[in-house]
Amino acid sequence: MPSLEELQVMMQQMQNATPEATPSGGQQAAGEALAEASATERATSTDGPAKPSAATGEAPPRAPEPASPEAMAEAMQNRGLYAVLPPPLTRHVQRGYLSTGLFFMLSGFVLAYLYLDRDGGQTVSNREFWLNRIARLYPLHLTLLVLLIPMAIGMLSFMPSNSLWKIPVSKPVFGVVSGLLSVFLVQAWCPEAALTWNFATWALSAVAFFYLMFPTVVSFLQRQSRTTLWILFWLMPVLNLIPTLIYLWQGEVSPPGFGFWSELVMRTPLFWLPHFVMAIVLCRLFQITRHDMGWVQPGDRTGWKPGLGDLAALVILLISITPDAVFSRWFGLGEKPPNFILRHGFMCPIYAVFLYELAQNRGIVARLLSHPWCETLGEASFGIFIFQGPLIFPSMMLFGLVTPLLKSLVERFTTDPQTVTASLEVLRVGFTVLLVIGLALLSVRYFEKPIAKRLKARWGLS
Repeated sequence: MPSLEELQVMMQQMQNATPEATPSGGQQAAGEALAEASATERATSTDGPAKPSAATGEAPPRAPEPASPEAMAEAMQNRGLYAVLPPPLTRHVQRGYLSTGLFFMLSGFVLAYLYLDRDGGQTVSNREFWLNRIARLYPLHLTLLVLLIPMAIGMLSFMPSNSLWKIPVSKPVFGVVSGLLSVFLVQAWCPEAALTWNFATWALSAVAFFYLMFPTVVSFLQRQSRTTLWILFWLMPVLNLIPTLIYLWQGEVSPPGFGFWSELVMRTPLFWLPHFVMAIVLCRLFQITRHDMGWVQPGDRTGWKPGLGDLAALVILLISITPDAVFSRWFGLGEKPPNFILRHGFMCPIYAVFLYELAQNRGIVARLLSHPWCETLGEASFGIFIFQGPLIFPSMMLFGLVTPLLKSLVERFTTDPQTVTASLEVLRVGFTVLLVIGLALLSVRYFEKPIAKRLKARWGLS
C-alpha cells in the first residue's frame, strides 16, 4: 500500500478526471491514475542514458524524471480540497497530525481511569488487561487486513520505499513480510513498512506497544512520590522532543512521509511512549479514578460557562492555523518545517490541560462533547480511525458513478469551471467522511461489540 502522502497525490490525480467522467467514471479515473503512475515507474526504472532506436537511429525521448518529495509535498498543498478551502482552514486540515499526540495521551488517560485503583495499582491481572485489549481491537483490524489483500496486491508497485530489508518492493515477498508485520502490529518499528497495508494502523502498532508496557509503567509510577511524579510530568515532553531535535540538528529534513529518518522519528512507538506515560501521571497526580470520585470538583459542570479547557482548545486551534513560517522563526529552524516539533512534545502540556478539564466536564467544549451524538461517535471512533485508509479508493470509485449527475446539478447554479471543480471536491470529501462514519457506526454495533463480548465470555473475562 502507498503512504498517506502518495495516496493523497494519487487521489488528486483521480479527482481531476472525475468532472468529465462517464457513468463508470470512478473506475475509469482510478484506472487512468494507476496506469499513469505505473507508466512513470516503468519509464524511470532504467539506468543510464536513453539508447538510440534501432529503426530511426535517434534516441527516444527520455521519460520525465519522478517528482521529488519536496515537489510532491508542494503540489499536494495546491490541489484538491486544499485548493478549495481558505488558507487558515487548509492549514488546519494539513495539521491533522497534531491529533496523534492527543490520541496517544487520551489512550493513557482512559486506561488509567479504567484500570487503576485509588492508590495507583492495577485493578486486573496482566492477562485480563491484555486480553481485554485484544478483544476490543484485533477482530476488526484482522478482518480489514484480509479484505485489503486484493488491493494490496494491486498497489505494491506504488510503495514509496525502494526496499524492505533489501527486499525490492516489486517482489511478492515484500507484501507478505509487510503484511505479517501488520498482523502482529509491529510495523511501526520498521520505517519502510510503517505505512504499508492499512496505513492508519501504524498508530495502532504504537498503542499495542503501550498496552504491553502499561503494567510496567503502572508498577513504576505507584512507587514514586508526588514530587517525583511532578518531575516526570514535565520531563515527558522533553523526552519526546529529544529524537526530533537530534533529527533536525543532524541535517536536511525532507517533508513528512518521505525518507527513512523522518519515518523513524514520526512512527517509532518508543518515541511516542512519553505521551502515554504523561497522561497516566496526570491521573496519578490528581487522583483521577472511577473508584473514588473525590477528584470531581463541586458545582455546576453542565452549563455553558467557558473554562480552562476551552482556552486550551482555542490555543490548539490557533496553533493549527498559524503559518509554518511563524513557528520556524520562533523555533529558529530556518527553512526546516516545524511539524516535527509541533507533533512531538510541544503540545503535551496543552493537551494535559484539555483532558483534565474534559474529565471535570467543565466548559463549553465539554458540554458539546457530552451530547449523545458525540458519545455515539466516540464509541465508533476506533472504526472511524481504522476505516479511513481502506475506504479511500472505494469511495472515489463510488463517487465517480454519480459525478456526472452531481456536476449537472452544480452547473445549474454556476458555470465557472473552477467553482464546479471546487464544489465537486467538497462533495467528494463529504461523501467519503459520511461513508467512513456510517460503516464505523454499523461496525461497532453489529461486529465489534458482539465479537468482543463473545471473546471475553470464552476467555472468562469480566
